[in-house]
Amino acid sequence: MKHFFQIIGLLTIVCASFILTEKTSTVVKEADTIMVKIKENASKYSVAPVEAVITNNTVIPGINGLEVNQQKSYYEMKRIGTFNDQFLQYDEVAPSITIKGQYDKYVISGNKTIKQVALLFILDDDTEIDEILNKIGDNKVTFYITSVWLENNNETVLSLIKDGHSIGNLSYNRDYSHSDFIWMDTIIRKVGGQNIGFCYAPVETEQVLTTCSNNKNYTIIPYQIIEQNLFSALKKSLTNGLIIAIDVNNQTIKELTMGIEYIQKKGYNLVSLETMLSENYQK
Repeated sequence: MKHFFQIIGLLTIVCASFILTEKTSTVVKEADTIMVKIKENASKYSVAPVEAVITNNTVIPGINGLEVNQQKSYYEMKRIGTFNDQFLQYDEVAPSITIKGQYDKYVISGNKTIKQVALLFILDDDTEIDEILNKIGDNKVTFYITSVWLENNNETVLSLIKDGHSIGNLSYNRDYSHSDFIWMDTIIRKVGGQNIGFCYAPVETEQVLTTCSNNKNYTIIPYQIIEQNLFSALKKSLTNGLIIAIDVNNQTIKELTMGIEYIQKKGYNLVSLETMLSENYQK
């Protein structure tokens, strides 16, 4: 019994020593000039999140903010021995109003604070996309495909997702009540690994919204559908968060390079729908 109490006493001393050491370390760290400066500057370097905008049955995504992670920042700067804001570490802070789960709303735009544009290429059953891919280069876009196109180009679809493009679901002949919609959604998201599913509605269509919402897909209504005069249409409508649908034909493809160059010249990034709706913090 005596030996038992000796062991308990020893463990108590060890634990007390550990706690004391930990508290001492915390006090020293909090008093360190580096930590003091981090705390003094934390609010200056933080970025408030941007709330998603929900208006009736439409939604525009928000954007995460940034909050200085004081502990991680301290250990990063301790290695160099001085405060340097280049070594600040951050945690993302989600907005209180977010697009996540808002499947019963039409997405009509990307966030208005970021210079991004999403081009949606609407493909028919037999549309060839090699020329489109050549012209867009490293830019990321979204291809809306039918079930027939998927069946004939399944390897291409997987490759497009891998390369950072988004794939939108047009089901069979844009009929979202057709069984092909679920099959396509499975291929795009489960097999292809795309995180978000996208439906398409040129105008508000309750049947499309309901079906796609039930299957946790976002329904996109583009700001404009361009069937011809691509370049002039872009010049008139270019703005932050713009979502433009492009009917693939000889005329629009002919002007595609010029349109992309104009978008980039004005300082906009071409992004996929998945990037535009992600709400991750972006500079």
